[in-house]
Amino acid sequence: MNSPRFAHPLLRILISRETILEKQGDNSSFLHVIDLLSRHSKGGPVASLITKYNLESRSRHRRVVNEVTSDAIRNGVKRVESGSSLSDKEIKDIITALKKYKNENIRLRELIPVLSWLLSSRSHFVDEFLRSLITLLIPSNPNTSLPSDTCQFIQDLIGLLQNHLGGKSRAGNGAILDWLPILDPAIVNICPLKQRELLFGDGGGNMGISQGTGVSQGLLLLVLLIHSGSWGHLQDTLDWLLSQTKESTRVDATAALGFVESCLNIPQLWQGRDTKSARGIETSFYTDHTEGDILSLSTEQLCCLVMYILMEAEREAGKYDGDKSRVEMDELFESRVSLLLRCSKGNEQNLRPVIELLQSDKSWSKDLLQQFLIKLYLYLPELSSWITDTDSLVDLKSTAKAKYSKFDGFFHRMISILSDCQSGKTWEDRIDGVVLLCKKMAACHPAHILRYLPVIASLTRGRTHLTSKEFYNQNHFLFFTHILGLLDCLRPYIFDSIKFIQDGLNDALDSFLDLVQSQCIKQKERTGVVAKLVEFLQHYLTHNPTGALSYLQTKVEVLEDLLFDHSELSSLKSLLAVLSVPRTLNRVDSETSANTVGSSPDKAAPSPSLMMAPVTTPWTPSQIEPFLQRIGPSQPVSEVLKVLNDLDETSKRRVDILQFFLHDLVRLTKHVNEACRDNAHVLIARHLRHNPRDSKLIIDGYLECLCSSDPEIVMSAAKVLSEISILAAEYCDDLLEKAFAAATKRLGKVGSHVTKTFQMFNLE
Repeated sequence: MNSPRFAHPLLRILISRETILEKQGDNSSFLHVIDLLSRHSKGGPVASLITKYNLESRSRHRRVVNEVTSDAIRNGVKRVESGSSLSDKEIKDIITALKKYKNENIRLRELIPVLSWLLSSRSHFVDEFLRSLITLLIPSNPNTSLPSDTCQFIQDLIGLLQNHLGGKSRAGNGAILDWLPILDPAIVNICPLKQRELLFGDGGGNMGISQGTGVSQGLLLLVLLIHSGSWGHLQDTLDWLLSQTKESTRVDATAALGFVESCLNIPQLWQGRDTKSARGIETSFYTDHTEGDILSLSTEQLCCLVMYILMEAEREAGKYDGDKSRVEMDELFESRVSLLLRCSKGNEQNLRPVIELLQSDKSWSKDLLQQFLIKLYLYLPELSSWITDTDSLVDLKSTAKAKYSKFDGFFHRMISILSDCQSGKTWEDRIDGVVLLCKKMAACHPAHILRYLPVIASLTRGRTHLTSKEFYNQNHFLFFTHILGLLDCLRPYIFDSIKFIQDGLNDALDSFLDLVQSQCIKQKERTGVVAKLVEFLQHYLTHNPTGALSYLQTKVEVLEDLLFDHSELSSLKSLLAVLSVPRTLNRVDSETSANTVGSSPDKAAPSPSLMMAPVTTPWTPSQIEPFLQRIGPSQPVSEVLKVLNDLDETSKRRVDILQFFLHDLVRLTKHVNEACRDNAHVLIARHLRHNPRDSKLIIDGYLECLCSSDPEIVMSAAKVLSEISILAAEYCDDLLEKAFAAATKRLGKVGSHVTKTFQMFNLE
């Protein structure tokens, strides 16, 4: 009304409307508006129009109020309770009586049936009637407390509101919601349980305002609670929300999660906090070291929070079908997992019992639970050590499409260091730890690494044009060797038929085929690379025949040229024999299948008998048994050393032989002979280099060595501490703790190995 240009015509329209309503006998609050405007106007055309209206229509607007007694209230209540309706005049009389007899003892609870009738009949007197009731409660003196029956009245209002939330008509609900914060500015102070049920109750059970069209009406109460309520009230509400159980709760999951998230962003909680982080660049959008652990939730509360996340997802999943459901769930879990990790900030280990409990809970959908764990796994890779079935976390399709993975920045840093080839022994020593970390990640977290497969393939490009001297002096050959070993650690997941992965794999194979054809590599090394590459291609053909054939049939000429130079490789001959099958069938059946609609002989699959997987190990029990006997506990040291030396030479060519001796090697790490101990540790580390997942088989024995009372046994174990710490990274805390204790309390020489271990973890 501050602009005369708009206020003047608007007021004229309202005056015309009031005249029509008066002729129809309807009641309005226009006179109250005019009274307010006349008191607050400061001159101008609007004030002149108001003054003129008051003078000309005073007689018309003067109300002749009949004498109304308190009996009007009792009579109205009786008529409603008997099932009769109230006329507009009777309602006006009740309102007038309430205003007139404000100071008398009026039982508000008796008027609730009248208010209920007004709501049901969608009467336009609801707001005025409510105002009259509230006026009876609110004292004129602001220092006076609310009367004792306020709690009961609020409970009655909430009960009335809950009853009408499920009805077709929601008229008047907003008026009740508008008055509730006036009666209780703290929102949940006077009758906490009822008020919380109203705020967070499941609308499907007519308990709360959290569902349906009630969201927009009840949002104001939640906003007021979050931004105006004291931290004590918020903490009590949070404790109540996170103490529910799935069997008994009627709390709406979305409202509860929204409240928890809002509590993390309350402005007053951040006042006076240090917003500067001294920890450098973070690798996660949800990780913020300035935030800290705001809510300090216990394990039980985190369990309840996860329950709400799954309840919400379960409800939303029913709204969609097929692929659309998975997309929606993926987006939902994306935001909720971020909330869960913010709530467990600095106490991620508190989630471990929650996850273990979820695995034993059969009440959740298996597919829904798996999808949640996969999304959480992207943000919390250590989750893989908390569950029994780690393969269930490897969902390559979901992982490839994910926007974020905790390992993204870390692996990008490692692969960048590895690809930055430099000459000299210093670079070789520097990347030794990087290679071990890459292999460990590939073996334990293949889905995370496969996200970077196109990057790995692109980094192998543009190197084979170098001269042989440049290629070896700058360690490009070492780089290719490490990349091939990394790809081998990703088996069998790297052979998945997902286009994103298959394209990346084919690009990487192109680079290796270019390498073995180029002149930059020496003949001796070429033979070794071809043998390993052919073995890898055999695995590809076994695990993904369609994708492998589609790719290899375009490389037949290249493979034939390689066979011409390496005719001694029987594996290469077998590979070409498999590839020749569809080509032969194509020539033989070309005439018979020419007129067949939809036939595609070029894609015919080879015979299953020809697609045999490469032999994983050439060793037979009859070959291994004599050596196991010679390395037994009762054998002399000289005989044991001979076997260890034979294993050392053989494992350099075929490391798979070590798997048969792993138990005996762990036993020998505590042998009285130093050479036996050292050789055993070296062979164990070599085995873990190619099989990082076997770290759980040796960790107990290695920790026993570090805790041994014999200094010589501790020193032997410390010599391979740097390698074991990386290859058994999930136990790194325990390993370094024991090693540090040994270095500070008993053996100073162990300190140099601890220092070396930290240097290997330093990627700078």
